[in-house]
Amino acid sequence: MKDRAIERDMDWLVQVFNWAVRFRDDSGRYLLSENPLRGFDIPAELNPRRPIVPRDWMEKVIEAAGPTPLRAMLVIADETGRRLSAIRQLQGSDIQLGRTDAWPHGAIRWRYHSDKVNKDWLVPMSTKLRTEVDRHLAANPVLGDAPLFPAPQNHRKSVSKDRAGAWLLTAIKRAGVQKLDGTLWHAIRRLWITEHKEMPLRERMYVAGYLNRQTMEMVYEHIDPLLLQETVETRREYREAR
Repeated sequence: MKDRAIERDMDWLVQVFNWAVRFRDDSGRYLLSENPLRGFDIPAELNPRRPIVPRDWMEKVIEAAGPTPLRAMLVIADETGRRLSAIRQLQGSDIQLGRTDAWPHGAIRWRYHSDKVNKDWLVPMSTKLRTEVDRHLAANPVLGDAPLFPAPQNHRKSVSKDRAGAWLLTAIKRAGVQKLDGTLWHAIRRLWITEHKEMPLRERMYVAGYLNRQTMEMVYEHIDPLLLQETVETRREYREAR
């Protein structure tokens, strides 16, 4: 078992113990008096694999998805950098189609309960995203709080993570591109973060739904080889003022 797998399991166990030291039973006693893992050195993988999909890969898979809900999910991911959990739980009422000077293509409301950070966000749509949203709604009309991407067998529920993953694997096979190791939706998210790295930090964090700068930069942002070469070739000389 790799250090990364151990790290994930230990992080989960720490959260369970943290809950237990705050929860009381019927007699009023805490389940645990203290966290037994407090101060424990959790192993961390020094060089974790965090794959990123290339731009041509993404475009081929979107094309292979055809006029399906998966295509809309992929375009939303590609245009917003949001998590799969947040995308698949979108509701019809989250799509703000009204156009304003600030949001000429409308906006998407990201609800706090569908994401890890427990925060509501209202983010404008890009031109490409609005076009895809209009296509999806024309083919799959949604009213009120009904799921934007319903489960095939129960339209009152959002499509599951496993079903969305199966759709994606099918599109990858049709596109004839390589399946990357690891979680593909995270690899897609890394593409958005990396391609927008030159945009202002606060705006990037807001659009993609981050509260923690370190998480975004260390886990999702990749080194751009072209910028790396530009960095080693470029120098602004420092000279003592006279």
